[in-house]
Amino acid sequence: MTVCIAAICEERKSLVLAADQMATMSHVVREQEGSHKILEISDKIYMLTAGDAIAAKTVFTEVFEQVDKIKTVEDAVELAKQAYINVHLTRAQSLVLVPRGLNFDNYNASQRNLDPNIVSLIDQSLAQFRLDVLLIIAGINPDGEAKVYEVDPPGISGEFDTFCITGSGDSHATNSLYARNYSASMTKEEALYLVFEAKTRSEVAPGVGSKTDLYLVGGDDTKIYTDEELRAYKDLYEKVTEQEQTLLKKKLEEHNGDEEGDENDK
Repeated sequence: MTVCIAAICEERKSLVLAADQMATMSHVVREQEGSHKILEISDKIYMLTAGDAIAAKTVFTEVFEQVDKIKTVEDAVELAKQAYINVHLTRAQSLVLVPRGLNFDNYNASQRNLDPNIVSLIDQSLAQFRLDVLLIIAGINPDGEAKVYEVDPPGISGEFDTFCITGSGDSHATNSLYARNYSASMTKEEALYLVFEAKTRSEVAPGVGSKTDLYLVGGDDTKIYTDEELRAYKDLYEKVTEQEQTLLKKKLEEHNGDEEGDENDK
């Protein structure tokens, strides 16, 4: 229940990151101050989290505690995958095995002594268990190249060439960037607006909040955009939308007028 966006720009030298502030804890969803989903792992390497906020924070904490092992974005991805698997197994054990007086150790050791139907039921429950967390790992490597990866259940990763979007608003935001022909060669100014636009358009999806965190990563430092700067982007978005709607209306009137003229000529 959220939207997280990581987009490469400036010929792969920079990144734009965006996320809403809607918090999801178990089945409770609400927007609140401080529910930030863009988390700094190390210098210019970030984790964006969607889904269960408590589980996501547990994954992040496990990765952050090993920050001395992180030199590249790929290092962070490998640690995030292992942390994801660890949290997945801990949650699965708590929800499936512990209520039956079991844990993974004694369950594996005692399967042959249990009723086969019970074993089948437990195995099915474990196989179907899904940790409600989606992650994006994005950052700038020491060689200056921007990289973006996604970590999905049950702890597998994939690299994205231009941008990665996750959460309940992913389809709206993805369509927005595709419609704008987004590419990694975009300037930072173009990328910032188009990512903000995509995030804003995704707010029609269930569980996507109206508050926005917007980061520009690259160069000497990371810039985090202020509320005032975000309001300026919102004003620009509204102006662009109004102008496009006005132009569309005008072109439709011209098109319909041409069709009427063609009918009269027949």
